[in-house]
Amino acid sequence: MSSITWTSGPTTADGMIDRGFTVERDGDTIPGALWTPAGASGPLPLVLMGHGGGGNKRAENLLARAHGIVRDHGVAVASIDAPGHGDRGGAQIDTQPFWDVWSDGKAMTNRASADWSAVLDALLGTDEFDVDRVGWFGLSMGTMIGLPFVAQEPRIRVAVLGLCGITGRTPSKSTIGAVLDAAAPSVTMPTIWMLQWDDERFDREGALHLFDGVGSTDKRLVAHLGKHAEMPEEGRQTASAFLVERLKA
Repeated sequence: MSSITWTSGPTTADGMIDRGFTVERDGDTIPGALWTPAGASGPLPLVLMGHGGGGNKRAENLLARAHGIVRDHGVAVASIDAPGHGDRGGAQIDTQPFWDVWSDGKAMTNRASADWSAVLDALLGTDEFDVDRVGWFGLSMGTMIGLPFVAQEPRIRVAVLGLCGITGRTPSKSTIGAVLDAAAPSVTMPTIWMLQWDDERFDREGALHLFDGVGSTDKRLVAHLGKHAEMPEEGRQTASAFLVERLKA
């Protein structure tokens, strides 16, 4: 069983407790961040949140989503740096280090899934969280990693996925499209899929194909006009509400 080492905090602000942590897996150090509602008691629902390409565990857009879930819904959120990102390499989107990380989509997703399973083991080992109420929130690269992860991780009960597909500018430079296509039927938990109609990174046809392939009988497609990074705040709120409703059901 993986164990957790607290590296910063706890600090309390805006009704949240912020802690940094690391988890060791096969000689690799996985750095993460955890946000919990201040004053909460009992095993909490937990959301694992994957960041986007070139981001990290404390990227600005991730913090907005994570803090909203914690403050508005009283649910804990944890994030980690993906391989090659943040404190594990600092890869930036559309640079050679980013494409090097993603050159072998299967190897990348296998490594990232093992990381997340080890982190989930460690977090559940603290007895702060409810093993029966764990969800995933990850868009864009958070789906490139998250979809294969939730497909093989039975402890994930609900997923927010999207801003991703099997074809387009980003998947054309990697083998990730085939990995996602193969994993989608094994995603059987309730799923909401976020789509940007004019996405310049993942084309609409490939995104709709991937959504259609998701095996869940409880899945929703939510589309907004605009490019990849233009999902409105309404989209975050819709996705978060879907996630939390099922975690608290």
